[in-house]
Amino acid sequence: LWADVKVYQDVAYVSNESGGGIDVVDLAEVDSGIITLIQRLTTGGLSSVHNIAVDEVSGFLYLCEGNINGGRLVAYNLSNPRYPTLAGQMGNGPGMHDAQVVTYTSGPYVGRQICFGAAGGSGLYVVDVTNKSNMYVVSQLSYGGLSYCHQCWLSDDRQYLYVNDETDGIAETRVVDVSNLDS
Repeated sequence: LWADVKVYQDVAYVSNESGGGIDVVDLAEVDSGIITLIQRLTTGGLSSVHNIAVDEVSGFLYLCEGNINGGRLVAYNLSNPRYPTLAGQMGNGPGMHDAQVVTYTSGPYVGRQICFGAAGGSGLYVVDVTNKSNMYVVSQLSYGGLSYCHQCWLSDDRQYLYVNDETDGIAETRVVDVSNLDS
């Protein structure tokens, strides 16, 4: 019933909640109408995952609410995009329903890879994922009327995060100042 697609270079990664892992699809000849299933990624018992995120700068794919690691973030290295390898996983904290992961290339957080995660009933989380074997929560936000923090997206200037709550019954987008990741 659900699938998510993210593209890195000329490869698409397709998640699903039905089983069989993540489809890794070659798009190198898509303009000729040819796409090829390279593999179904099932490393570590991966069977299903609700959503995925890709940091195109660092070249890592992240699972959001997968059937492994208690739904917490799991990272795969995309140095060989057709054959991702397990890079690490978040040791504690909530599962992320949706996430955006970015690498800061300037400013006070230069060189850090940061996950902005919508963690359902747990709210919004900022997680440093730079070291895949030691991902850690930098900060967390519970906002008024929190019901199910569903999705988020960072502004181009990386100063604000736009957040949607799926089940709060309020038709609004929350705008969160993320200029200081620690608060």
